[in-house]
Amino acid sequence: MWIFVINRSGRQGWRSVELIILQDSREQRPYVFPDYPVIRTGLMTGDYSLLNFEGNIGIERKSLDDLVGSLSGGRKRFEAELERGSRMDYFSIVVESDMRSILQGKYRSRMSPAAVLGSLEAYSVRYKVPVWFAGDRAQGQALTQRLLVKFYKEMEKVIEEIVAREDSEQRLNG
Repeated sequence: MWIFVINRSGRQGWRSVELIILQDSREQRPYVFPDYPVIRTGLMTGDYSLLNFEGNIGIERKSLDDLVGSLSGGRKRFEAELERGSRMDYFSIVVESDMRSILQGKYRSRMSPAAVLGSLEAYSVRYKVPVWFAGDRAQGQALTQRLLVKFYKEMEKVIEEIVAREDSEQRLNG
């Protein structure tokens, strides 16, 4: 993939970049992505992103207990994160559980299943944030990787179109 860069001296140009996953340094149980390089760093929003696209994509990983905790006691902080995420090109929540576990109340909280699901539905609509129920941790990791790779490939297409258009314009003007 190519990205357009402007260095400190004002020099401009396209530079090739590879897919590098960013992992928030506060992540307690980080995923492992054996097929891609990973850099642990402090992310402003989300637990996972891509180098050079930190402001464009974010994925928030949640275990079921962490999700319910974020919807109850940590609600204000979580809403602030969702607000920041809503300004990205793509932001989602990957839940390492299934909806059945929520409906059955298989989490450590007094929050009702209806309140949990109602909050997720409201956030999905209000902040335009998809919520993915991955089933378990392994599937959450696989889904997170697929989403990051898909976003990267979509950006590759956009950038290739821009580069081709600029090359064509330079040939016409040149």
